[in-house]
Amino acid sequence: AITYINPQGEQKTFNETNAKYADSNFLKIFEFPVYKGSVENSLSDNTSLVMTKATAEKYFGHDDPIGKVLELTTGGTESRKSKFSYQVAAVLENIPVNSTLQFDILLPFRNFEENYKQDLSSQWGWMFSFHNFILIKNDSDDLSAIERKINRVVPDEFHRHWATFGWKAQYELLPISKFHFDPDENKHLGNRMQVTNRSFVHIIGLIGLAILVIAIVNYINLTTAKALRRA
Repeated sequence: AITYINPQGEQKTFNETNAKYADSNFLKIFEFPVYKGSVENSLSDNTSLVMTKATAEKYFGHDDPIGKVLELTTGGTESRKSKFSYQVAAVLENIPVNSTLQFDILLPFRNFEENYKQDLSSQWGWMFSFHNFILIKNDSDDLSAIERKINRVVPDEFHRHWATFGWKAQYELLPISKFHFDPDENKHLGNRMQVTNRSFVHIIGLIGLAILVIAIVNYINLTTAKALRRA
């Protein structure tokens, strides 16, 4: 839950189900339009956060959100709750509904363990994983060679640990466009992304083409019908 208390003492609290942790490079790789403030080093500071315009209006109305302080509450039962303060560093334009990445609030990834250390240390049911995005500057680079380099830096202890469960620890590079149009691939990633079925895109394209053909036929018919009058 996230709470804002205005200068008059009025309190607004919302259970944010679309708040994500991201590292300082996230907004450098993905260039989301900025509405207010600056995203430069916004997630490097462990006391700052970034939110969308709609989320800012939910908490602050028409007031300037930059510099406002929010209180994040984590944990399970009341006796185990922890509270952390964050300052709004930047506000992004609302994320398009067709964007693969969807979020309302971004929190600094470096704080994840601190914010949830009680849950991580005491609840066996906690299972979590994180998406890692890699920006390939040259499209002609050999992705399989990059994959081999990535897997070489994985500690041997990590491989041995998963081998005891009969699993092989192997990292693969997956183009973001691949799972954006592949719901099954997204299912393997925990259904954390906004995806669409490529068939729908083809169907909409065919409908648009059909409308265009009908418009052309109608224009030809009208032009032919008026040809004698013009003559």
